Amino acid sequence: MWILLESQLRTWEGLLDSRLGGALGAAGAWLARAEKIIHTDDIPSQMNEGTAAVISRKLEEHKLFFADLPTVLEKFEAARTSPAARDVPPAQLQSLTARFATIGTRAAQRRVRLKFLEHKVTSGENVFGVRPQHFQNLSIKMLSYFTVLPHCVFASD
Repeated sequence: MWILLESQLRTWEGLLDSRLGGALGAAGAWLARAEKIIHTDDIPSQMNEGTAAVISRKLEEHKLFFADLPTVLEKFEAARTSPAARDVPPAQLQSLTARFATIGTRAAQRRVRLKFLEHKVTSGENVFGVRPQHFQNLSIKMLSYFTVLPHCVFASD
């Protein structure tokens, strides 16, 4: 229930931000799309060759989309200090500013997670000489590594 509510709240927030108009609206629309990409987790649960292709495609899409982050941040900062920003409710402008301040870190975490999943799938297929009885041990080690990733801060490409 909370996940659905959170998703609906993000949708409404994105709609409000994208309707600001001008450069702030464009930045708000980009941010809404970025947050949707970060929060969408539609990776198949079956780890196989097809999953590796899906993850690789998502990783490439992620890189392409977030390559625009520095430009969008510059445009947002310029729009945030423009006279038109005075017409925006202060709470909405603060929300946009706070979300833009963390989007780079959140994007980097998603990118690392996708790279990890891609490696996990390809390692599972190739196993790099690991015998089946040792594969579960390898999988546990990889999952423990994965639990550390969300707590790390990574620079975005």
